[in-house]
Amino acid sequence: MKRFHYAWVIAVSCFLMQGVVVGLIQNCRGQFLTPVCNSMGYKMGEFTLYQFFQGVVSFFFTPIAGRLMSGKKFRPAMVIAVITLSLALFLSSSATRLWHFYLSGIMMGLSMPMLYVLAVPVLTNNWFVKRRGFVLGISAGASGLVGVVGNLLLAGIIESKGWRSGYLIIGLTIAIVLLPVIIFLIHLNPEGKGLKAYGYNQKEVDISTESSGMATKQALGTVSFWLIALTGFFVGILSTVPQLLQSYTTFLGKTPSFAATVVSVGMLGNIFCKLLLGFIIDRLGSEKTSYFSIFMISVSFFLILFPKKELLLFIGAFFTGMSTGMLSTVFPVAIKTLFGNKDYSSVYSYFAMATGLASTLGLSIYGFMIDHYGDYTSSFFMSAIMGLAAMASALLAFLLMKRRKLKEGS
Repeated sequence: MKRFHYAWVIAVSCFLMQGVVVGLIQNCRGQFLTPVCNSMGYKMGEFTLYQFFQGVVSFFFTPIAGRLMSGKKFRPAMVIAVITLSLALFLSSSATRLWHFYLSGIMMGLSMPMLYVLAVPVLTNNWFVKRRGFVLGISAGASGLVGVVGNLLLAGIIESKGWRSGYLIIGLTIAIVLLPVIIFLIHLNPEGKGLKAYGYNQKEVDISTESSGMATKQALGTVSFWLIALTGFFVGILSTVPQLLQSYTTFLGKTPSFAATVVSVGMLGNIFCKLLLGFIIDRLGSEKTSYFSIFMISVSFFLILFPKKELLLFIGAFFTGMSTGMLSTVFPVAIKTLFGNKDYSSVYSYFAMATGLASTLGLSIYGFMIDHYGDYTSSFFMSAIMGLAAMASALLAFLLMKRRKLKEGS
């Protein structure tokens, strides 16, 4: 009988982290758009601008977070990140001015690189040699699972007690769940507990891990890095579309309960897509999985352009989960495939600058487009076109890296 490996405790910790941070904040923030704007008299674009401030701060702080994730200060840094994130939500709960939300966005920008962008990919890469795609998929699926429950609960809480109570409950949940996990359970590397990574094999490791891959400077100097970063930027923007489902269905004149159902279907798709992508990656690799994911993302946006056909709307909402699945499941493995393990946390942190900035700017971009055009059609059509552009840049990124490796091997 095989001994229990502590790597699975890390996997559970990643599951909880993704569920609470991504599931409650990223996947449920759409619940607040209409209530806050109606209550405070804000336009959609000016309110969602808090995402701009979050994105800018996150963009510049991500490389610093990447260095902290590879050093001895990672635990206190993560504790501070949790406290900062909770305080940001408490501030939103008590906000009386628009700039209060912007300050909250800045605080989120300081905390999210550690908790949302880097923690799970780095911990999974450190603790798992085998089953990496499976663990990423399961961990990422937590955000969809929590999102399904969270959207339904928050819809009821906001309707009965108001949006301020919604922000307050999310902030308390983050602190209560994550602080014990980070303080007592998480270890950055298996060596810290006298272990080897799950699936460790000395012969395979000698060939394929520590000594292989590009240094950070070398990776950043390749065209492939900037192309895959562009792909990540496009997908990062597209990953915010599920947050529009609540306000979109309300705009169509549907009931709040119908809108909540559409959002929940999107969250179920979020779970399914992440589990599916984790399964596919372990069998087909990150390149083919990337192409499949982007294709399905583009299809989903065309489907939700037909709101009168409710079945198509539900199917489209379901597969919008592919975009967040790519961010949390496909890209962490794709970066390793393209650039190796030598400076993984550093290279990934620079890549994550693009995805992090885009995913936090996306909602603001869509908000201003909706304000300008007065409907959602242009936004969703643009999303479909952006998906095709992401496909082209991903194809070029993998093609050029293959040619580079062939040239170096000859």
